[in-house]
Amino acid sequence: MTRENGNITPAAPEQPATSRFFDFAAATQRVLDSFPRLKSDTVFLNLETPGKVYGHWKARLAAAVSAHALDRQAAQSTAEDSSFAFQPQGILGLRSLVYKPDDNFVETLSVTAARAQAQAFAYHHELGHLVVKDAHGAMPKGKPYPENAADGFATLMHLQENKHDILLPLVNSWARAYRFVASGVPVHMTSTSIEAIVADHVAAEKDIPARGADMAKAAADYAETFAPDDETIDNARYIYGRFRGRGELFPIGEGTQKKLTAFAQTALATEDRFAFQVGLSVFRPLLHPAGVEINGTTIRLDEPLRQEMAQKFEAKAAAFGLQSLITEWQENVDSLCRKAADPRAPTRAGPAKPLKLAIG
Repeated sequence: MTRENGNITPAAPEQPATSRFFDFAAATQRVLDSFPRLKSDTVFLNLETPGKVYGHWKARLAAAVSAHALDRQAAQSTAEDSSFAFQPQGILGLRSLVYKPDDNFVETLSVTAARAQAQAFAYHHELGHLVVKDAHGAMPKGKPYPENAADGFATLMHLQENKHDILLPLVNSWARAYRFVASGVPVHMTSTSIEAIVADHVAAEKDIPARGADMAKAAADYAETFAPDDETIDNARYIYGRFRGRGELFPIGEGTQKKLTAFAQTALATEDRFAFQVGLSVFRPLLHPAGVEINGTTIRLDEPLRQEMAQKFEAKAAAFGLQSLITEWQENVDSLCRKAADPRAPTRAGPAKPLKLAIG
């Protein structure tokens, strides 16, 4: 739908720039088919096609009288460089999903993953805030349930659509854990939910639920079970307190490898299960033989140290009853690098260059 002088006209097809990466209009139609309840009170905006509003005609009609509110939401999304899911304000208010296809979340993930995957993941994260029960607000009762629910929903959608490709969710888990340690801010500490979903998927212990209410319910269950409570978060912040703040693990620079090695020793020394899992999520990329490149800085452990660290993390994970996902990380990294390599080049056991990651 286009708003022109207060009149409503049908929306034109998406621009080629969008469909080349992620077909917002098609994805939105699939959402409305999977979640019929969104037809009456939810609209979808793509900032790459400004002035258009997507959704069921009833919701688009209601949006015509809320044009100023939608404009404010679009402006907030642009200013904060982030997609957003907005809950209704007032009795007659609308829900809205404002999608920014080049926001910081997408740009960070697409350093590693295919851009289409990163954009789909960001879209489904915001959708999770709208369709998973109580997945809104910051930290109700001191628990980052809403973001765990949203990341859990996006992870389930990704695995349903991409089957054996688990690298993007694990990259997101790494980034969530890294930012938590470096900042101490727990709102987006979602790694435990993501890792549980991926571990179940790898072990084939649970089928990915069908789209719709079943998937939303599964995301809620994972978030309720695996989102850490405030006491658990406080313990981990205390354990990793020396690595918090600008100049420690962020920004990435010459001394980061040494600091991350010290961080790993702290993780291996703790008897706190959650803190250890956070440490494993942060350090896992360094356990690959080729190392990792973070924000343009290459970090590669000497081989004896890498093998020692990998063995210790595996043993500690087993002792805590956690699946480490170290092997799956390496296999997915190797697969991605082989796909990106020149097919005419000789086959290698592993990637010639380290995997690229980004953190902001």
